[in-house]
Amino acid sequence: MIEITDVKFTTVCNPDGSGFQCRCEEDFAWPLGNCNTYGNCSDIIDDTCGCINDIPPTGPFCQPKPPSLDFFEYIIDIEVNVSDISVVDQLKFLLGNVQFPLELNSMIEITDVNLTTVCFPDGSGFQCRCEEDFAWPLGNCNTYGNCSDIIDDTCGCINDIPPTGPFCQPKPPSLDFFEYIIDIEVNVSDISVVDQLKFLLGNVQFPLELNSMIEITDVNLTTVCFPDGSGFQCRCEEDFAWPLGNCNTYGNCSDIIDDTCGCINDIPPTGPFCQPKPPSLDFFEYIIEIEVNVSDISVVEQLRLLLGTVHFPLELNSLIEIPDVNLTTVCFPDGSGFQCRCEEDFAWPLGNCNTYGNCSDIIDDTCGCINDIPPSGPFCQPKPLVTTPPSPTTMPVSTPNVTITTAQTTPFTDLTITPAQPTPSSGSTTPRFTTRGPYVTITTAQTTLFTAAPMSSTPSLSTPRPISTPSTNGFTPLTKTGSTPKTQTHPSLSTPMTTDRPTQTPTPNMKTNQTSRAISKPKQTTTPILSDSNTPTPITPPQTTGRPAEFELKMSFTINQDFTESLTDPTSADYKGLSQTISNAVDENYRKIMRGYIGVTITGFRSGSVITDFIIMTDNITSSVIQTANAGVATTLKQQNIPVDENSFRAAVIEDGFSDNVVERDSGEYECFVEDEIVVFIRKDNIAVRRAIVMLARSRINVPCITENVEVECCVKPDGFPTMWTENGKKLEPVQESTVNGLKCYKHNYATNTQNDGCVTRSLICTMTVGDRTFTQKAEINFFQGQSDCDDDVYGSGKQGSLSTTGCPEGYEGNRTARCDSNTWKLVEDNCVLSVIIDLKIQSEILTKDDVSDFVDRLSKVTKEQEKEIVDSPGNIVTIVEILANVANASEAVTQKVMANFLETVDVLIADETEQSWDLLNENNNTRNTSADLLGSVEIIADVLSEEDFSISTSLIELRKTKFSDTFSTEFNSTAQIFIPDPQLNGIAQITTIRFLGLDNVLPPRNITSSNNTINGAVLLVNTNVTITNVSLSFEITNTSETLGNPQCVFWNFTLFDTEGGWDSTGCTVQSSGNESVTCVCNHLTSFSILMSPFIPPEIRLLLDFITYIGVGISMGSLVLCLIIEAFVWTVVARNDTSYMRHVAIVNTALSLLIANIWFIIGAAISDIDQKTPVGPCSAATFFIHFFYLALFFWMLISGLLLFHRMVMVFSDMSRATLMVIAFSIGYGAPLIIAVITVAVTAPQDGYFRQNDACWLNWFQTKALLAFVIPALTIVAINFLILIVVLYKVLRRGVGENQPDEKNALVVIARCVAFLTPFFGLTWGFGIGTMVDPESVGIHIVFAVLNSLQGFFVLLFGTLLDSRIRAAIAGRFSFIHTSSNRTRSTSAGPSSSSGVGLFRRHRRDAYHVSEAMSSSHSAGASESFLNT
Repeated sequence: MIEITDVKFTTVCNPDGSGFQCRCEEDFAWPLGNCNTYGNCSDIIDDTCGCINDIPPTGPFCQPKPPSLDFFEYIIDIEVNVSDISVVDQLKFLLGNVQFPLELNSMIEITDVNLTTVCFPDGSGFQCRCEEDFAWPLGNCNTYGNCSDIIDDTCGCINDIPPTGPFCQPKPPSLDFFEYIIDIEVNVSDISVVDQLKFLLGNVQFPLELNSMIEITDVNLTTVCFPDGSGFQCRCEEDFAWPLGNCNTYGNCSDIIDDTCGCINDIPPTGPFCQPKPPSLDFFEYIIEIEVNVSDISVVEQLRLLLGTVHFPLELNSLIEIPDVNLTTVCFPDGSGFQCRCEEDFAWPLGNCNTYGNCSDIIDDTCGCINDIPPSGPFCQPKPLVTTPPSPTTMPVSTPNVTITTAQTTPFTDLTITPAQPTPSSGSTTPRFTTRGPYVTITTAQTTLFTAAPMSSTPSLSTPRPISTPSTNGFTPLTKTGSTPKTQTHPSLSTPMTTDRPTQTPTPNMKTNQTSRAISKPKQTTTPILSDSNTPTPITPPQTTGRPAEFELKMSFTINQDFTESLTDPTSADYKGLSQTISNAVDENYRKIMRGYIGVTITGFRSGSVITDFIIMTDNITSSVIQTANAGVATTLKQQNIPVDENSFRAAVIEDGFSDNVVERDSGEYECFVEDEIVVFIRKDNIAVRRAIVMLARSRINVPCITENVEVECCVKPDGFPTMWTENGKKLEPVQESTVNGLKCYKHNYATNTQNDGCVTRSLICTMTVGDRTFTQKAEINFFQGQSDCDDDVYGSGKQGSLSTTGCPEGYEGNRTARCDSNTWKLVEDNCVLSVIIDLKIQSEILTKDDVSDFVDRLSKVTKEQEKEIVDSPGNIVTIVEILANVANASEAVTQKVMANFLETVDVLIADETEQSWDLLNENNNTRNTSADLLGSVEIIADVLSEEDFSISTSLIELRKTKFSDTFSTEFNSTAQIFIPDPQLNGIAQITTIRFLGLDNVLPPRNITSSNNTINGAVLLVNTNVTITNVSLSFEITNTSETLGNPQCVFWNFTLFDTEGGWDSTGCTVQSSGNESVTCVCNHLTSFSILMSPFIPPEIRLLLDFITYIGVGISMGSLVLCLIIEAFVWTVVARNDTSYMRHVAIVNTALSLLIANIWFIIGAAISDIDQKTPVGPCSAATFFIHFFYLALFFWMLISGLLLFHRMVMVFSDMSRATLMVIAFSIGYGAPLIIAVITVAVTAPQDGYFRQNDACWLNWFQTKALLAFVIPALTIVAINFLILIVVLYKVLRRGVGENQPDEKNALVVIARCVAFLTPFFGLTWGFGIGTMVDPESVGIHIVFAVLNSLQGFFVLLFGTLLDSRIRAAIAGRFSFIHTSSNRTRSTSAGPSSSSGVGLFRRHRRDAYHVSEAMSSSHSAGASESFLNT
């Protein structure tokens, strides 16, 4: 039931410095009440205005303009016949009492009634007399005879009634205006009064009305005279001058220019009054080439005859004349090709004669005939010394060329058009330029147009003529032929471009009263001709987008007042006030009459009186409109006492990015057309576009202070342009030139002269000059004292902390910077970018939506081909990210093919091989936002996908584009899941989901709460065209290391960290988490992932590493010492089977633990926490650590079984060989079987070792760690049971039944089993505790301490606390064996404080073991578990 019929913009309010201005859009206006209440800033028309100076309380809403009614005015003549003259008086009285206008009805009103004529008989006929304000025209007065005086070609009475009726006509209003110039002489004694007078006049608004009949239109300060010692000097103010006669008579004290001077040396008797300067007239010359195709050679003669009958100069109108037309060339087929013959006074240059072959004699380096048509056109040149150079007052009359070709050729004619004495004030002197088809503009330091003349024209046109004061804007439309030119709205200025082409003759706008049109017409061609000219000019391909182009119309005008320094400061009150006043005036006048006007910006003020520069943004340019608007601006400003020179307005069209956004592939032939109703001006040119490249071999150089010479080298491309080295503006010579890899190189051996100038930093500049542009690079030479700390062939020498910058390898552009650190140059910044990537970046900056598909296809191919170079280069990555951003911004309705190429490019950037490059980028403050830009580009282009459903899969990225209307769910190969429950949609919605597996290498894990995080899952991008407030996301944990925990559900927030971006958990919560996955719930859509942080803080982990490595070192040293001692005393202590087996067990225990520790060090060296571990090396380290740690426990089991066998199974005797076989089978065989089975079961599942942690058995995926924990703890339990049984047996019967040596061995074995087995078990019990409670710092520290000291305890309990080993050591170093025995005997005794020692003392009487036995074996009888 409801529809919106129309939507219109009504009002735009903007601040104007002191408040607001509210302007109405078209068809809307403010009522008269608002105009009066708030002040109108535009004219009041029909009781409405278009602008007011405030925002009304009722709101900024302009009202629709009332519909315009067509009014028609009728003049009705009524003739009244009366017989009594008194009736006339009564009629006058009656009409005098009527109030007009008199409304008859709502549609008709009488505006006025006048009595015009009274006719009455005079005897012989009639006299018709006019009433006041009416009269008879002169024709009636003469025809019918006047009976009153004729005044101003009218009379008040005639002697008849005209046939047309007795109706006098209204008298024309007679207003006599007289203009007086009043010269006022003011005598002052203080020169400051002059400045005060200038200031006073500057604040007066002119015209100044004195009364209803008199007004002062302007007041100018013309002359200032002051004494100069010998007389007076009279100087003229701006726009005034002394005539040449005064300059000669009284002597000039300034230069004579244009027959005037600005200063004379006396006061003339006629008074000190300088005269206004005469207006300057601008003359412009154009050469027109006309090509005529004829099939009959007689036409040439007819053309000659026709031209011979024309009198030149030929005036086309009051402003344009043709001074001459010449037939220059006739080309005709000669059988094998063409011959081109020159007409009289014309000839071919020697170069053409040699290139194409002369068919006439060569005279004075010219010939009259050649055997081909040159590509530049069939245009013979004027013979030398036939033209007159141009002068300031007369235009050169050149000899334009006409080329006639017969058969199917095309002749050309040149017309020289010279304006004939234009009138500067004429409103029809400025041509109006509009556009047809695509176009661009040429801009240099001044507004420049290319003439439509051949490249080698007459001498008067071969040299550029500078433009000082072009009368209005001008531009040259160009169209590249053979391709589709492009442009963009926001170009990058990073890569300068030049075009190789001859310098053209700058030509301002022609003044003509014809309407001119600028059109561009493409011509099909595919082979560009490269010019080798040394004066290139910037050029840009035109814009072909469907929307209107926005132009920057650069303009300026002069204000006739003194320039002050305050106008250079944009913050000053003078600058702000003048800028605002001018801006308002320009906006008011341009907005009224210029269709497509957008806005104005004041860019600054310059000296020369006051020159105001401003830019008008518009999408439509018409010169006549600009001229009218400029006149309005001048009038408005003059009304505000700003003395604008209305003839000083200048304009030039500038198109954004014109001179910098072309690429080499835009080379080709371009054409320019400018036409009016009479003639068409054509310019064709082949333009070869090349990038200007200036590179230094080394830009930051470090040398010792004693160095006398430093070699600097600069390479440029293209060659052929002036290039030099300078220091402080002084050219450095000599320079050695060479060509390297297609670059022109300039090498200079710089003399440091440190003895005189000291060891201060030097800056040398390499400059390449291209036309009026320069391209520079700076080389910096730093000096240091003493010997260098770093020195190599790439970065040279330097001290610690020095920076050195060098160039890039072949095929790259940019530089690399390294820092001297620990006697080595270390790369800190790599800005080298492949040249092919730079070319793509330049192309991307002028990309349009129509070109995206082909461009992205090329980009994808290049990144694949250069993948190895790209992944290792941060500079390449940054540049490609910028390219992708440009592609995303230019894209619309992206198809599957385009998106696939886009993602394939991204796939290269996020590969694992790029991790190191991204680390450098994320650490550099200048490139920290690159990763966010990459993700942002993907989000932008994902938002503009076409409506079709499709899916794309690369090695690291998977995209799905589909539609849904109800619950949505999708899964990405178990790595991630998305679930949107019941979104309550009113229709069908589109959804795009993208899963990234490599963005953890790209995006830094920073968030607002902690920087110690890890991205521990895939990154999911979810985009829909509807609002979703509930989405569930499940992520598989990629790093299942027990060192990571505390999962957070996060999304990438581009606004964090000053728009560098970071992870943010706002709106997302963890729903559930486990060892392998995390489920999140969020209330919005964007790019998601999960962050996890280490359980153990980094500082605590560092402490644990410190404890571990020191402890392992002590442990390994203890084990080596243990093995040395065992070898040293082996023959002494291993005398019986029990002792032998006991020492075999302790040696293998120590050896297993030592080898396990060695592999532990190896595993730590090849792995890194939170980093992916290498498969091969880490698998080997894990296997051997597992195997030898198991062997450690199994040899402890051997010790326990040996104790059990000797204490319990006393009568079961086995040979030593049998014991050895059993021991080694169990000690190494069982661990080997367990280790091999573990590998076989878990390795195929990639779950043998930890993927992102130390080289050790996996726990989370396969529970492979149980293959160590279960055997180890089982052995601990078995040995504990054996100890219980042994203690029970000892308490029952003691150990006295065994031999002394055997008793000692059994006691030591029992001690080792009693202490080492619990110790090992306790250690690995805490190890299990670290998995059960990974956040407990205390358990980690205890485990690290116990685990690192196992070797020391093996040495202590297995070797050092054995009295027989100590005795054997002492015996090896003693020559008195008995003394040694005595020492060992007396060392025995009840010295232990352990519970077992207490038991020995309690049972001593039952065994009657003597402590005074002299045998070397007696000590064993009294040995306790801890006795030494």
